[in-house]
Amino acid sequence: MPHIIDLSTLVGEDNHLKPEFDCGDHVHFSHDGGEIVANYIKEQLIRKRMI
Repeated sequence: MPHIIDLSTLVGEDNHLKPEFDCGDHVHFSHDGGEIVANYIKEQLIRKRMI
């Protein structure tokens, strides 16, 4: 679908956040992980010509 951005493969591994995204509680993004996600979403929106 053209309006879906799947983050699961980017940030997840075995039902937990990958270490580079994890703030330490295995649920929430770290500051750096959040920035990676934000940049990924921006790139996907540009690629899909939505912005």
